[in-house]
Amino acid sequence: MVKVYFIFGLSLLILFEAFSPFRMEKNFIFQIQTEALVVVTVLSWIGVAFLIFQKRKLHITMIDLLFFPYIAYLLLQLIFYPVDTYYVLTIAGLAAAYFLFRHIPVRLIPVLLALLPVMAVVQIIYGYNRFEYPWQKLSDSIGAFNNTGIFGGFIAMGFVTACGLLLSFKNLYIRIGLGIMLIPITIQLIYSQSRAAWIAAVVGTIILVIPTFRKLTKGKALIIISILLVIGVLYSIKLYHLKKDSADGRMLIWSVSWNMIKEKPLIGYGAGGFRRNYLLRQADYFENHPDSPYSDLADDIVYPFNEFLKTGIEQGIIGLLLMLGILFRAFKNTASPSVFRAILASLVGFSCFSYPFDIVAFQVLGVSCLAGIASNQKSLAFAGMIHFSVILFLTRNSLKIIAMCLLIMLCGFFSFISIFTLTD
Repeated sequence: MVKVYFIFGLSLLILFEAFSPFRMEKNFIFQIQTEALVVVTVLSWIGVAFLIFQKRKLHITMIDLLFFPYIAYLLLQLIFYPVDTYYVLTIAGLAAAYFLFRHIPVRLIPVLLALLPVMAVVQIIYGYNRFEYPWQKLSDSIGAFNNTGIFGGFIAMGFVTACGLLLSFKNLYIRIGLGIMLIPITIQLIYSQSRAAWIAAVVGTIILVIPTFRKLTKGKALIIISILLVIGVLYSIKLYHLKKDSADGRMLIWSVSWNMIKEKPLIGYGAGGFRRNYLLRQADYFENHPDSPYSDLADDIVYPFNEFLKTGIEQGIIGLLLMLGILFRAFKNTASPSVFRAILASLVGFSCFSYPFDIVAFQVLGVSCLAGIASNQKSLAFAGMIHFSVILFLTRNSLKIIAMCLLIMLCGFFSFISIFTLTD
């Protein structure tokens, strides 16, 4: 029991660091994102070091068999393309975090997720307290993030999580607490003016209400679906005209991005390939399309505002197929609590129009949901024959201690490199 609570406490600290707005003093050692990533990575690897020496069976699922080859593929790309330390740190941290979350008892994962709506409310208060001018309002709030769009996405995740947990928990007091938190979260979501966040909230909510649709007769379900489709079309048109220039600008970015994928379809341009090559490809696009209506919208772009396009550009078809395979297996697993799939669907919806996978909070949220879904999958047939003790089969206690030290040294190495490389 002590081991379970140790892993649970470590995971709680990881999520708190990822979601919390509180950081060290500005410009003290780390930048905000870097600090969060370093702390998440170190805590995750401490958990991995602890788990490796526990003699227990591995519960290997199909998601695991796709996730870790995907991580291996990302590491393999390091051979062919130059990357910065931050990218390596991200891979190491998220792989370790996934491994750690996979070993949390399923019943405790929703308790961990309850931290998200709490931190969403904290971020709202924190953002409001950062206002410097009397004319600033809720639509100007950014929490601890760098713009209102990303903050709106985080609030949307908090909204979907609160709704999902409200449907999951039976305790009256917990449900009342979640209901109270939903009030400021909903208000902030509406005022965020983030179209991607609104889409994310709608997509996540749809996943939560799907079980209700299954109880309806085919006739009633068809009528409701038809009405929702009409509303969806009208809603999409309204969102497009809400910020038309912004929407047209993203159409330009996606057109250029698609051309980039066609140039290197198999393994892509490598990590950071979009930033390094986009302006060149944008210039090629206008050279081939001199009368393009998007010519006035050209700009220096660092994000494609679509994570799937970015994956295709930087990781090629191989990386994209592995990512889609993971998502397919995750959404196919209807045995898992719907709140996990709702959050993941919300994250996917948001990633189609923004860049959440460049933000630590969304990265950690994504792997925690994947781990929660994988924990509810059936173990593969051969998994029962594998034990953690296999790792230690030929070792003695002294070697175990050495291995533990090496893992901790690895965490220190990443932190050391981050201090002197990422803050220059």
